[in-house]
Amino acid sequence: MQQLVLPICFVGLGILLIALEAFVPSAGVLSILAAISLVGAVMAAYYNGGLFVGTAFMLVTGASVSAMIVWMIRIWPNTALGKLVLVEPPPTEELLPDRSRYHSLIGRVGRATSTMMPGGVVDIEGKRFEAVAEKAIESDTWVEVVSVKNGRILVVRTISEEVALRSSQAEDSKDGITNAPLEEIVPDPFREEA
Repeated sequence: MQQLVLPICFVGLGILLIALEAFVPSAGVLSILAAISLVGAVMAAYYNGGLFVGTAFMLVTGASVSAMIVWMIRIWPNTALGKLVLVEPPPTEELLPDRSRYHSLIGRVGRATSTMMPGGVVDIEGKRFEAVAEKAIESDTWVEVVSVKNGRILVVRTISEEVALRSSQAEDSKDGITNAPLEEIVPDPFREEA
């Protein structure tokens, strides 16, 4: 039994160094020292105890080191170093695109700024959006947003100029905008009446 005191001390030192590696950043130096200590423990067990004792010592050392590593993996995210390294991911609401902006464009009218075969860019109220068309569309053609694909790509179809103008006038009147001159809407307070 006295022959196994040195190997047991080396195994204890190796496991202690492995545990320290989880809590102290050492750029792998502690892991290298732990590996040297554990290999030295197994070699000393073979040298002092023979084949049977050395093999048993190697199996017990491997099992204890594996258990130590599993324990460290479970506990490490809760340590101060683990909390610095492992950053919590943002909530999924922050990762998804703002879908309400795109869904509010359904039914709006705009113009294709490029030839869409079927993908391209459309201009709706002075803003450019990625879009796909039901079929190929020439540049500067009136289009209407039919739906939203993948949360941010507009699906458009061609419409005639008359329908586009009627639709834009309907949107303007819905927003309270009219085509009437300002003098007809608001009388001039400084104008003298005859």
